[in-house]
Amino acid sequence: MVKPFKTFLFFLVPVILASCATVVSFNVTHPPLVDLRNVSTITVIPFEWSSSFRYTYLAGCVTSQLIRSIEKGKINFVDPSILIGVDKRDYWKYVDVYITGYITKVDSYDHSVTSEETHRNRTRIKYITTRTADVSIDYRYVRSADDEVLGYFKKSATHSSSMEYYRRGENVRRPERFSDAFHQRGTWSEGIAESAIAQFSNAFDSELAPWTTTEERSIKGRAGKGPQITEARNLIRENNYSEAVDIYKNIYEQTGNIFAGYNTAVLLEASERFTDAFLVLEKLKNDMIKSGKTIPSFIRKELKNVQELVNGLMILSAYRESPRPPRQFTDDEMVNNAINYHFISPFRGGKNIFYYENYSGIDNKVGLFTYEIKNFYTGIFGCGHNENIFSMSDGKVKEIGLDKVLGSVVIISYEDMEIHYLAVTSANISEGDIIKKGQLIGKVAPPYFDFYGPALYLRIKYNGTYYDKNSLLCRIMN
Repeated sequence: MVKPFKTFLFFLVPVILASCATVVSFNVTHPPLVDLRNVSTITVIPFEWSSSFRYTYLAGCVTSQLIRSIEKGKINFVDPSILIGVDKRDYWKYVDVYITGYITKVDSYDHSVTSEETHRNRTRIKYITTRTADVSIDYRYVRSADDEVLGYFKKSATHSSSMEYYRRGENVRRPERFSDAFHQRGTWSEGIAESAIAQFSNAFDSELAPWTTTEERSIKGRAGKGPQITEARNLIRENNYSEAVDIYKNIYEQTGNIFAGYNTAVLLEASERFTDAFLVLEKLKNDMIKSGKTIPSFIRKELKNVQELVNGLMILSAYRESPRPPRQFTDDEMVNNAINYHFISPFRGGKNIFYYENYSGIDNKVGLFTYEIKNFYTGIFGCGHNENIFSMSDGKVKEIGLDKVLGSVVIISYEDMEIHYLAVTSANISEGDIIKKGQLIGKVAPPYFDFYGPALYLRIKYNGTYYDKNSLLCRIMN
C-alpha cells in the first residue's frame, strides 16, 4: 500500500503547487493585424458584387460588418460606388486601400430529437430541430497604388438555433429547408446565417484598429526563500508590481537565480516595460549559453512573447507618429457623402437596396435593388404597388408634374441637391410645401415596365448636374 500512496503524492504535489501559483495579469494593446500606416482612405468592394447571387443578402451583411469596423477607426471611408466603371488600375486616384472578397460557402446541418408529450389528453410527438449554419468568407486588403496584398484572410463562423414542431396525424410541420433560404429574405435559416456573420465583427475590428488582450503569467516559486520572497509575493497580491520587481531583480543580481530573473521580466511586462523585460531575458539567455547550460523552454517562450510585444509597441508608436494626409474629395464623393449624411431610405422597415450592373437573369423577388436605365434613372425594384414613399430628407416641394418617360414626378429640393421621385402618386402635398425627413409624399404607382414590376425611380441632381450613376443609393439606411 506504500507504493501506490507515494505515486499518488508524486502526481498530487505538482497539482497543488500549480493551484497555489501566483498569477499576474496585464492588458496589452496590439497594432492592427493589417499594416495600415500612412493609409488615409479605404473602401470595401461590396461582397455582393462578387459572391453568388444566391447569397446576395448575406454578402451585404458581411459588407456592412466591414464598413462598421472601418468607421470605428480613424481612416476615412470612401463609398465604393465611386469605383463603379473605374478601371482597377485607376483605383489609386480615389482610394489608398480597398477590401475585396466574397462568400465562399454557406452550409447547414440539422440535428433532431423527438419526444412524446400529452396535450389535452392526447399523446403527440414533439420534434426539436437544431439547425446550424456555417458561413465562410475569403477576402484581402489591397493597396491600390501597386496592388500589393496587405492582408489575406479566410474565416468561418457558425451559429445554431432550435425550433419545435409537432406531428398531428399524418402531417408533420417542419421548418423550411436551408437550400431555399436565400431566394426570400427573412427565413429562419437566413437569420441563423446572419447571426453567424455577426461573429466576424471582432476579427474585422482587430484587422483595422488596435486591439487589446489580457495576458497572464505565472510567478515561478523556485526563486528562493525568506522574508524578501514573502514580501515580494504580498506586493504582487496587492498589484504593487513596481516594488516587487525591485526585490526579484536584487535577488537575481545577487544569486543568479534564473527563476528570480524570469520573475523580474514578467513583472516588468506587467508594468508595461516590455523593452526592459526583453533585455533581462536576453541577459538570462546569454549567461546560460556562456555557462554551457540548456535554456529552459519557459525562458525561450517568454523571450519570443516579449519580442512580439516590443515589435507591436514600435508599430503602434509609428501609427501615432505617421502623418495623415488631408482628405481630398472628388465631386462624386461629395455627392455620396451628402446623401449618406443627410438622407434616409424612402421606404420603411429597414429594407436594403442592392445594385446590379446587369439586370439580366435577376429574380426580382430577392428584395429591393437598383438598376440603371440608360444612364439616366435609377430604379428601385422589389417594392409593392401602392407602397408608401417617404421623403428622404428635409426640403421643399419644388415641383409636382409629369415626366416624359415615367409619368408622375415629385421634386424635393434640399440646399444644392434635388431628389426626383418618379412613378409615384403624390399624397396631400403641393408645390412650395416644406417637407420633413420621413414625411409621406406618395405611393408607388402601377408598374410602368411590366417586365420589371412595381418600382420607384429616382434622379439625383447636385449643383445642376444629374448624378444617376448606379449605386449612389446603396448605402442609404433607415
